[in-house]
Amino acid sequence: MKTKLFAFLTVAFLCFALVSCATAEPAAAPKAEAPAAETAPADYAVIVTKDGVDTGFDKLEDAVASVKSGSAVITVKKDLTITKKMEINKAEITIIDGGTPVTITDGLTRENFVEYNGNDICCCFRITEKGRLILKGTETGGLTFKGAGSTAAITARILFYVGIGWKDPANEIHGYLEFNKGVTVTNVYSTTFGGLARTYGELVINGGTFTDNVVMANGVFCVYGDTTINDCVLANNDTNKVGIIQATNCETTKVTVNGGLFENNTSATRGAVINTYATTTLVINGGTFRNNTCYAEGKGGAIYFVGLGAINGGTFENNSSCDVFVAKGVTLTKAENLPLNIIQAE
Repeated sequence: MKTKLFAFLTVAFLCFALVSCATAEPAAAPKAEAPAAETAPADYAVIVTKDGVDTGFDKLEDAVASVKSGSAVITVKKDLTITKKMEINKAEITIIDGGTPVTITDGLTRENFVEYNGNDICCCFRITEKGRLILKGTETGGLTFKGAGSTAAITARILFYVGIGWKDPANEIHGYLEFNKGVTVTNVYSTTFGGLARTYGELVINGGTFTDNVVMANGVFCVYGDTTINDCVLANNDTNKVGIIQATNCETTKVTVNGGLFENNTSATRGAVINTYATTTLVINGGTFRNNTCYAEGKGGAIYFVGLGAINGGTFENNSSCDVFVAKGVTLTKAENLPLNIIQAE
């Protein structure tokens, strides 16, 4: 009897244990760790938008280098300092601000480009081949490019270099640079010609402010190809030689001015605003040239005219020693009703 009772109790206990195990909740599986949060493009200083995709960068140099071809918009959201030369040769890059004013400063501390004549210079942007660089400011922001100034260890500097240099202009002219409204370039100091922009390609200025720049050589701008100025403010710049805009002695050099304010610029010898040569073509259709001074030789408070072209319009006021100095044996074509203070060399 005891044996049967023991067997019954044993079977009952086993059944209870099986039912308890079947109804118990399974142990919770260990939770997987949450993936680390990725930094969104909006958190970076620079955003590259290409083919509808945004990619963030901390440095402008890295952003430009990421665009190998095609077109892209680079939005700069914070003040930055350039420490390495940027090359654009197959892409079209538009640089804008992110809706608030930003400053991009030339901070190069070593030579970054060697010209054909072997002179080492610091160069921030170099645009060659089919490369195109377009600079724009937004309505609520602004894009300021600030030069390294006169205290830089290396003073042979070019902020924007278009093309590969001068050999045979018919073969060497390429690259494109464009300035637009909302862009400011200031504090450029250079001991080499074309310190703000040296262009062996095409230059278009649709707007922007260029002020307080000094070049201890020819030209704050030195141009070898087509240059079109539709609007801008070019004020308080100085060169201790010739021309804030140096229109070089090259058959490919054509400068067309349709508008803009050119004021309080100074040059030592010739053409405080624009200096030309025998093969230069200069056409002025509009713009205001006011209070510009040639302080040493006095040859052209606004323009030194040697080459081809015409002055069809514009306003010329209080330029010293004259509005336009015309070289010996050269005929200036101008609109009949346009008042100009002209000195003709004998």
